[in-house]
Amino acid sequence: MASYKNTGLCVRNTFLSAETSSTSWCRSESSPPGGAIGNAGRKDRPALPVKSDEASALNNPSEPTVTTLMIGRLPPGTTSRSLAETVCGALAKVLCDFAFVAQDRTNSGELRNFRFGFLNFKDPAVAASILENGIPNTRFTVFPSREQGLDNNLRCYWGGVERRGFTGELTDEFRPLVMGATGWEAVEIPKMVQTARSKVQGTA
Repeated sequence: MASYKNTGLCVRNTFLSAETSSTSWCRSESSPPGGAIGNAGRKDRPALPVKSDEASALNNPSEPTVTTLMIGRLPPGTTSRSLAETVCGALAKVLCDFAFVAQDRTNSGELRNFRFGFLNFKDPAVAASILENGIPNTRFTVFPSREQGLDNNLRCYWGGVERRGFTGELTDEFRPLVMGATGWEAVEIPKMVQTARSKVQGTA
């Protein structure tokens, strides 16, 4: 398991895509953000764009503290649970409260990810340490996510479900994981979403 030291690093939300600066991971549930993760292992991989005010925020302690990280270059079989276990090991219950690796299905029905995922850490110092030191024994890339905190990430996820017209799969493996009393569990589907999906599917 990776070991992380405390650090005072504080980074403002910076998005991790070659798209516009307004892009959010909310859009990544159905398609990966262009240029965010690909070309793993290439030394000439282009740097991700950072606005000048975002770059200056790297050393500005007055900027919002980062707790949610986007982790890229994931192996194809990585799931929300396995990402949390890889990064946090046995301490996942103590360190994290949110894990999400967007999944899709191939034509053959097999699950696949988009090579990136998100973890929210309870302690900003842990997130800051990972930003500074990376994740040992992996080739993962790590960046602060635009969406920060458990509530914002869940709001963003369900907002994406609404924008898709409440269609698509919402089985356990497709929903984000949150840390419950007994460990990781798929986030509960709100009644509003259940009702809307029933109407769309004509079963209400």
